[in-house]
Amino acid sequence: MIPTRHFLLVLALVVGQAAAQEGPRAMIPDVPPLPAGPDCTMDSLTRAVNAGYGEGLPDHYLPGLSGVAFLATVCQDHCLCRDYREIAFRWAPALDGLGYASRYVDGAKIPPDEAWRALADSLGRGVPAVAFNLFGDMEDEPLVGYDEEKDLLWGVKPGGGAEYDSVPLSTWRSQTVFGYVVEARREGTVDRRRVERDRLVEVVAAAVRPPLEGG
Repeated sequence: MIPTRHFLLVLALVVGQAAAQEGPRAMIPDVPPLPAGPDCTMDSLTRAVNAGYGEGLPDHYLPGLSGVAFLATVCQDHCLCRDYREIAFRWAPALDGLGYASRYVDGAKIPPDEAWRALADSLGRGVPAVAFNLFGDMEDEPLVGYDEEKDLLWGVKPGGGAEYDSVPLSTWRSQTVFGYVVEARREGTVDRRRVERDRLVEVVAAAVRPPLEGG
């Protein structure tokens, strides 16, 4: 018969070796589906703060607070779309007003491993990241899980069901990594009514201006 202490030592070694072979991974459960349609950046950021920090923001709140809901640009191919380049200037002030520090991860300006690690570390803290083009649709979508050993990542696809969609991690990482990370919530209480009132001027300005020519 194997002495108990020897058995426990062997068991610890086996478990430790298995854990070492698994590789880094993380999964955030129960992130709600996204509605179908373009421009899901703000809805994806809503998923991040709701799942990561216990907020209860409805989908219309951040688009309204930021003014993104009222943007329109006439592009070169004559479509009417919300201008992604303008969204880039509006999402962070909206989150900052609600008390959240955030970061845009630009894989074109930092090493690829550093860009990926910024998103992966967010999942490790229990906060979904928002990643660009997870499913080849050129959208910003919630990144909710990854397993480097199995070469998989999971995300919430616009118009998908309650089940997460998955793609090979290496395939997605073969492109330039872009994304958003909600890094922290400031201490203290945020006066939401004041924040909404202060941003109302920008919201109205976006709502009443004519469409911009460009694209």
